[in-house]
Amino acid sequence: MQDRIAAFQLLATMYIKYIQIFRRLEQSYDQVVHPQKRRVLRHVLDGVMGRVLELKNEMVNLELCEYHYFDDVLSDLKLTPVCRENRSVLSAVNAQKLAVDYLFWIRRMVQQIAKNCAVECLLFSFNEMLYIYQIIYVADN
Repeated sequence: MQDRIAAFQLLATMYIKYIQIFRRLEQSYDQVVHPQKRRVLRHVLDGVMGRVLELKNEMVNLELCEYHYFDDVLSDLKLTPVCRENRSVLSAVNAQKLAVDYLFWIRRMVQQIAKNCAVECLLFSFNEMLYIYQIIYVADN
């Protein structure tokens, strides 16, 4: 039991720190004008976003619950909880572009998994990919 609690504390701490990193990188991405630097920041943002999703998945698998309470972790990190109205992981300006990029990323990932499993490449329509994205979005929130 103690190992599960310690593992969750570690995952939650990493999750919160990655969210902080994501917010700072997103601020930088919004302020950078140079196209090559924006492309590099976009690649780093995608990596951080993927890691956030991996950590969330690990927490769900560990706790067998979709909802987590970070009160003790936030107090350990000396952070205050922020209400949902004031925070957004994705800014409204980039949300649509990120969603489309994410859909193409999901499509590539599904095709790569199909290729690795020696299954014929699956072709999804845009609506099916949008449905997959909505499932992942709901699972994350």
